Amino acid sequence: MLVPGDIVLALSFSGENPEVVRLIEFARSRSLRTIAMTGSPSAPVGRAADICISVAISREACPLNLAPTASTTAMLAMGDALAMAVSEKR
Repeated sequence: MLVPGDIVLALSFSGENPEVVRLIEFARSRSLRTIAMTGSPSAPVGRAADICISVAISREACPLNLAPTASTTAMLAMGDALAMAVSEKR
């Protein structure tokens, strides 16, 4: 449930997920702030959010560049950094 005062943090490495874009649009229609973390800030998810944090990587650790290895680690690290920044600010 989203209630007034919430902030939506949307994660999408490709930034192309239509369901995430719809969630951001819904939240913004309710005057909620939105933050996206994506590997493609210019993709629809990044453009839909109030704030976009880039977690772009040059390539995955997987030799075929398919398995989400480095991208999931980048999301985790940025999420931790964001949580600590908010904690310090409070």
